[in-house]
Amino acid sequence: VWNAFHSFDESPMDLREFSEVPLEDWNQAWVVFQPFVGISSSSWPVLDIWRHRREGAKKPASDLSPAPQMILVGRKGDQVVCTLIDKIQYRLLDGLLGGLSLGEVCEQLADETGDELPPLSAWFSHWVSEGFIIRLEFSRRPVAQPLDHKAVRKIGDGSISSVKNRTLPDFQK
Repeated sequence: VWNAFHSFDESPMDLREFSEVPLEDWNQAWVVFQPFVGISSSSWPVLDIWRHRREGAKKPASDLSPAPQMILVGRKGDQVVCTLIDKIQYRLLDGLLGGLSLGEVCEQLADETGDELPPLSAWFSHWVSEGFIIRLEFSRRPVAQPLDHKAVRKIGDGSISSVKNRTLPDFQK
């Protein structure tokens, strides 16, 4: 969430550019996301807790039992936006943010999805319309490789927190 709020954004890809990509090129596409896009996975209902606190509640949410949540973190203007996503969308984003091509990620997901195709077109259209995607690169790895998305960084109180996004600010190295 911190990175989503504080990172700079670049000019996003528009839907016209996205729609002009030939079908045969998608397997070799590397997706370059905005620096503010990340994912998070927890065994606990962290998004529910965060929303509850954001609404100004002083008491904890009524049900704090373990309930796994996978979350897409982004930004719209100056507001951090967190959205619940399913396991397949999480795994797709995890691979793409980790520097794999769309074809490589889809190959990894094929066993899990079987004959049922995930709604890739709808997801990509949503990400492009939200300004989450900067560009697509083809037939090569992106020039600006993302950092290890499983990197670890120190947070304010000195504890360790895992990070699932592309960049860490210079002052936290």
